[in-house]
Amino acid sequence: MAVLFAFGFAVSAMVSALAVDAAALYHERRVLQAAVDLAAISAAADPSRATEIAQSVLAEAQLLAPASTDGLTVLAGRYDPTEPDIADRFRPGQAPHNAVSVTLNRPGRLYFAASFAAVPTLQASGIAAVTPEVSFSVGSR
Repeated sequence: MAVLFAFGFAVSAMVSALAVDAAALYHERRVLQAAVDLAAISAAADPSRATEIAQSVLAEAQLLAPASTDGLTVLAGRYDPTEPDIADRFRPGQAPHNAVSVTLNRPGRLYFAASFAAVPTLQASGIAAVTPEVSFSVGSR
């Protein structure tokens, strides 16, 4: 009976450790996606400096080293919302630029499974477009 209990306890400890690692990876992926979305939105304001802006946003979020672009891909291009196929709406390199695509790859962090599992690579991508709008107002102020 004691041997069965010890075996069950060991198995439940291993399953718990894997659950902690899986939850940590999901959380890390969500943080990565939020930062990449913010970088894309910020870079879309000035597509000519998109790489510089995205890198500074991700460095401020502590997802990149201050002068590093390891795993970072930034593409300026044109976003056409009238395109029926969603995958074809962003066209990298097409002028005039009104959109930016930001992709970041980085290794995940394992706490318990690092001794017997390969470190996974996490990836997040975001596309942001700017639609210029003009307003006109007449008032008595």
